[in-house]
Amino acid sequence: MGKRFVLEEYLAHSTSNVMNGITIQQRCNDKGNEAIMTYVDHVIQGFRKDGFLYILLTVAPWCRFFPSVRNVYKNIQEGIAKGNALFDSLIDQREKELDTNRPNGFIDSFLVEHKKNSPSFEKKEQLRIFLKDLLAAGTETSSSTLRWILVYLIKEPKVQQKVHDEIDRVIGREGLARLDADVPYVRAVIQEAYRVQTLGPLGVPRQTTTDTTLFGYHIPKKHTNFKQLMACAQRSKTLAQPRKV
Repeated sequence: MGKRFVLEEYLAHSTSNVMNGITIQQRCNDKGNEAIMTYVDHVIQGFRKDGFLYILLTVAPWCRFFPSVRNVYKNIQEGIAKGNALFDSLIDQREKELDTNRPNGFIDSFLVEHKKNSPSFEKKEQLRIFLKDLLAAGTETSSSTLRWILVYLIKEPKVQQKVHDEIDRVIGREGLARLDADVPYVRAVIQEAYRVQTLGPLGVPRQTTTDTTLFGYHIPKKHTNFKQLMACAQRSKTLAQPRKV
């Protein structure tokens, strides 16, 4: 009988390494990248502890004046400031070391394209937003999705065996997974996990740029909108067992 252990840290760090590989072609746990790992851990733990309040503050920002929410809002603002400083430092470092002929990762590629096209938006601010999405939001959602997939696979051993068999047959025990790998069953299981356990049930808030009408509903300019994604993914009218993978 093996010992119980918590997968969260392993999954978070492995997905962080993937995201970091995309952005700066390094691992989060490489020497010199400790600040990135600390930031990612801070974001993930923040979601775990106060995720509901994060959503509440997005929907109703005036809630930050409530005494019970004030400290959470303060922590969020401090985290944002630390994240901005961290990403600005990363951008400055990559800009100093930039070789326009051999861009190394997403940051370098962005800087090269920005120099070529000279767009009107502020370079560092836009790049900082991309990095937040990849390193913070991308890591948390990806690691959470993997955890839920593992839960469902444990509950459904027959599905788990089919996933295992397809991976062994197509990729192999020593093979390297590729985006174009022919694994339709594995892809279907992942999509079902997305559907059953909607990680962002309200999606990302959007704001209208002008007055508009959608399906007969008038939406005024500068109105913040949310989508009820879970209601779409778990409709009992179209699915016999909407909560089952």
